[in-house]
Amino acid sequence: MSRPRRREESGFTLVEIMVVALIMGVIGAALFGLLASMTGNERAQEARADNGQSVRFALADIVRDIRGADPVSAPPDTATAASILELTLLPATADGAGQHVRWQLAGDQLLRAVLDGPGGAAVTTRIVLTGVHNAADGVPLLRYLGATGAELPAGVTPADVVNCTRSVRVTIVAGPERASVASESADAIVRNHQSGGIGC
Repeated sequence: MSRPRRREESGFTLVEIMVVALIMGVIGAALFGLLASMTGNERAQEARADNGQSVRFALADIVRDIRGADPVSAPPDTATAASILELTLLPATADGAGQHVRWQLAGDQLLRAVLDGPGGAAVTTRIVLTGVHNAADGVPLLRYLGATGAELPAGVTPADVVNCTRSVRVTIVAGPERASVASESADAIVRNHQSGGIGC
């Protein structure tokens, strides 16, 4: 009597397929997590670079205006001198008219307004930078430096700010979120310094 022949079957069992699918799923999830992390880091680095560039552009704008000013106007009071600066810019040509501008830190925005005259009303206002953290961090936007390079003392009058200031130190701390905050600072020499004043 002969035995019945068994067919040799080849292939994978259901359990083997399930184990392979599970392993592939774990590897895929790990790779996806790594890719998401790398993409997030790249976006954060790009945001920091973009923010740093925006801060440098805003700093260059305000420094250019200070250097082109004739004169730096007296602040309304010494309390606002750290966040508001009014300037009369010299004309670009001999027959042109001067331009009156106000730089102001308002909340988390740095604003540049073109005025209708010295101390006047704003004709146009442009938001130069958002996400400014100067006020929240206790860092003054503007510091006025005398002839020796030292910051003017706290007790000076608004007129002394004009008369004693040789340069203005501008510091901008800004970023859309705390992780990407950039801080830049520059000194702008006042073109036509008016000597004199009490305690200069």
